[in-house]
Amino acid sequence: MKQAFASEMPHQNLSHRRALAMLCLVVVVWGTNWPMTKMVVREMPPLWSTAARCAIAAGVLAVLLAL
Repeated sequence: MKQAFASEMPHQNLSHRRALAMLCLVVVVWGTNWPMTKMVVREMPPLWSTAARCAIAAGVLAVLLAL
């Protein structure tokens, strides 16, 4: 039986690229989370910054669920 390679199956190669791009996006978002949180907490109280972060997340989630 012949073994299939990724170069023979372009849809698998594309999904690998997409997974790698999504991984890079997660790394960038998580990597910027801590410095951004430090900057926001300097400007407003922690409770308000958490409320703002949850409100932004709820808005993004609502948009994603509407798609």
